[in-house]
Amino acid sequence: MSMTDSTHEVNTVDVVVEENPQEFLAWYRHSGENEIPELSPFQTMCNSSSNMKPVKDYRVILQDIGSNYITHMYVGVTGIAPNLGVICPRVTHLRICMFTGSDNKIDFIEHCKEVCKLEIHNTDLSANGFPDVFSKLTSVKELYLDWCILPQLPEKLQSLASLKHLQVLSLPGGRRSIGYPEVVSSLTNLTHLYLPMLNITELPWSFSSLKNLRELSLSRNKFANHQLPVVVCELTELVHLDLTSCDLIDLPQSFCRLTKLEHLILTFNNLKILPPPIYSLTNLICLSVPGNFKLRTFDKAILNLEKLEELHFGDCYALKEPPWKLCFEGIAGVRRYFMEREASRLVD
Repeated sequence: MSMTDSTHEVNTVDVVVEENPQEFLAWYRHSGENEIPELSPFQTMCNSSSNMKPVKDYRVILQDIGSNYITHMYVGVTGIAPNLGVICPRVTHLRICMFTGSDNKIDFIEHCKEVCKLEIHNTDLSANGFPDVFSKLTSVKELYLDWCILPQLPEKLQSLASLKHLQVLSLPGGRRSIGYPEVVSSLTNLTHLYLPMLNITELPWSFSSLKNLRELSLSRNKFANHQLPVVVCELTELVHLDLTSCDLIDLPQSFCRLTKLEHLILTFNNLKILPPPIYSLTNLICLSVPGNFKLRTFDKAILNLEKLEELHFGDCYALKEPPWKLCFEGIAGVRRYFMEREASRLVD
């Protein structure tokens, strides 16, 4: 008996098959199809939604895949959730969207023990307490809880602590702002972390335990005293940092420790000058500061950023040095401005 045949036999014994299956929406790929390129972090299966089709009886899916097994699946729940323990027990990429009329309970995913990329979309995760099912899915490496209603208290997310292999976590506030969930600090294998719109005003020192982080988004959080928490400067492996709309007026001096940064986004803050620590980040490739309406000056030290390829500063109308109109020329125009200015001073 093949491994696939054995799996089907176990499923029919261990999982109850409903007599009256519920209709749902689905898109899927199975092991008999050509492999598709692995999705990069934060690249979701959402584009598959346009290919979802109504399924009135999941047994039609089982007939379609034959002796194969489902590897990727996008499920749209419109009522009672389908029995994924029968349909896709070996799925590795799973996206769940709870539509109007669904009961918002996601315990039905507990039989998907091999899932490594899990996306939960448009779901109320607070109605019955934050689901304990996450503690049973210990193989998950990427978790996206997008446009979900989170519990009011961040400590209610404690079941995430069991995801010791988690590398990517997307936990946007959006529909509810809860502050910083302390459980995140225990997920020390994280490399990509997205915490926008959570109403985070400060970060505990335990945040520094996330030493493997390469990409971090704290956008749309208003920090206390308009200052970035200094603990962020302990994350010296960061390559990409998004601080959009954080109401910042400056950056801490220790920000210069983030020497591996290649992409820094400071769009829509309240900077008056480009913070001096930025000029020490010699690996920067892209710097974005549009929408800093009070920004007045860059320093000539920006010439030190020799790897900088993209400099975005549109809508910085108060900028005098260099003139804001140079925004259309980007970093090339800024370099030319400072080099010509220095040359003229030498002549004088």
